[in-house]
Amino acid sequence: MCPELPHHKTQEDPKELKSPEIAETTLSNLACSSKVIIKTVNVNIVGKHEQRKVRALIDDGSQRPYIADSLARELGLTPVGN
Repeated sequence: MCPELPHHKTQEDPKELKSPEIAETTLSNLACSSKVIIKTVNVNIVGKHEQRKVRALIDDGSQRPYIADSLARELGLTPVGN
């Protein structure tokens, strides 16, 4: 997808490709860049005695939400479930 990136520069002869039926899967968010963009959002977390404004990471593939232990302690929050 990004022929100018070093890992795509090979000296293979196109005639030596093994099978023309090989399907290539691509992701719509791939870019020709070495930069990583992470989605974040500012949120207010309400604890037992105070409220804190923090930046949360958005992970579309995550099955569970997570919070830093130190922030949970500061807000007086306790884990629920396993």
